[in-house]
Amino acid sequence: MAFLLFAANKGQTRVSERMIYYLAAPIARRDDGAILTDDAVGCLSAEAAIRRAEQMSRQPHYIGAWAFSHTGYPAIGRFDDAEVLKRFGTF
Repeated sequence: MAFLLFAANKGQTRVSERMIYYLAAPIARRDDGAILTDDAVGCLSAEAAIRRAEQMSRQPHYIGAWAFSHTGYPAIGRFDDAEVLKRFGTF
């Protein structure tokens, strides 16, 4: 899904597409007990992100995973907060 944003800057007008990114990220627990998110993987759809997160959560070195979407205008660096689609595991 893409939307257009018109941004004026010093008399110039530029068009930026609003992009929606779907991601899945595994959750790990360090030896000291701290919980952290490992590298996120991009997916083609919300459903694909949810499936990928579920697969990640089953790997023995992770305690869970989450699927989320991130929406924004990459050309101008403006992004909304991430929206959690689904969580797996106990974190």
